[in-house]
Amino acid sequence: MTSTASRPPEPGDRARWEARRALDRLAYGPVPGDVERVTALGARAWVARELARPAPPADAADLAAPSLPRFGRGRLGGGAPDSGAAMEMRRALRGEAREIGMEILGERLARAVSGAHPLYETMVEFWGNHFHVFARKGLPETFLLPSYERDVLRRHALGRFGQLLLASAAHPAMLFYLDNWRSSARRGVNENYARELLELHTLGVDGGYTQRDVEAVARAFSGWTLRRAGDGAAFHFEPRWHDFGEKVVLGRRLPAGAGESDGEAVLEMLAAHPSTARHLAHKLAVRFLADDPPERAVARTAARFQASGGDVRATLDALLLGGDELFDPGLVKVKTPFEFVASTLRATGARLDRPEGALGALRRLGHLPYLAPTPAGAPDLAERWIDPGAALERVRFAFALSSGRLPGVDGRGLEEIDPFALIGDALRPATRRALATEGLSTRERVAVALASPEFQLR
Repeated sequence: MTSTASRPPEPGDRARWEARRALDRLAYGPVPGDVERVTALGARAWVARELARPAPPADAADLAAPSLPRFGRGRLGGGAPDSGAAMEMRRALRGEAREIGMEILGERLARAVSGAHPLYETMVEFWGNHFHVFARKGLPETFLLPSYERDVLRRHALGRFGQLLLASAAHPAMLFYLDNWRSSARRGVNENYARELLELHTLGVDGGYTQRDVEAVARAFSGWTLRRAGDGAAFHFEPRWHDFGEKVVLGRRLPAGAGESDGEAVLEMLAAHPSTARHLAHKLAVRFLADDPPERAVARTAARFQASGGDVRATLDALLLGGDELFDPGLVKVKTPFEFVASTLRATGARLDRPEGALGALRRLGHLPYLAPTPAGAPDLAERWIDPGAALERVRFAFALSSGRLPGVDGRGLEEIDPFALIGDALRPATRRALATEGLSTRERVAVALASPEFQLR
């Protein structure tokens, strides 16, 4: 698979190859006519334009926050009495939660397919995986997801990392998921959020912190909880639960008596830490360049992150345009299932009328947003997504789409598609022979192209 993508394009085709590479990496692949438009502009100029585009308003997303129901005796997540009425209420709530989940996931996929703001949507997905919360933590979690998607991920996707970090830390969805809403110096400090904050969200597993730092950070966030606010939930600092003692985090002293600002000081310290810059630079390089990205790209990106005060656009500019790695044929990436499904819909011009068919395929492929089983989110490595079973599922999806059997997807017009154009110029001889097989209909050739090893790469 990698040898095909690593073959340098012919000189005359270089501009088209770079255009397709940019669209594959930053926009879930091209729609018909995209490659020509980006080629005319120039791939690097197109990337620069996307980096400079204003982000759409976060509240433009059709994600109205649903009313947060009461559970049990008014306690969030508490157990309801075992009665027929209570059981019926739980069934109704589970049904509503499924509808909310379908709406959020469908909106995420539809925006990726539309391509109206490609780099922005890519970063919404990236941060959603980085600051992952699990929809099945409990019924309250699902009801908190619409505002998390809107007010954390979409509002800060291309802003400053420090603001995004604070927004995620204080959001009820994160407080509930990692149990910080229960953390109290009186009843017992919970270390779940502190550990994931250091290991996953900021410094990284090798970022230089110790268990004593985890304990001090957990104490700093004691009392960061949530409360009901109208029909929803909101952040609340509860002084009676806070540990007001002196704390030392990464060698820095937090004086006694600070209260809520303890947590804010920790977040500010972590957002500016060199290990955070390195951790995020490497993760972004894995996303946009290769599973094992070049050290020079990581170092350059980390330096810009620090110099810019965590400005996401400046950091991406250093990664994507500060060197030639984005357009290095030797640096390949396998599409995740989400990228594969979005790119097939974009490449074929299929219309996503309803999301259930595409989301069902993502469920079978094990890659639905908000459903990764651990706080680490879904991995962005080829070894996680390519095995015989996953490859077969991708083939099934390709043939279901091309044959018009994918629920909710309007595939009219697929007969007019050139199957060879779906892949581009880097066809293996075996793929070229398969596409030229006599007796295949155009729709079947489209399915072969979508299922080909070449189309699995971005």
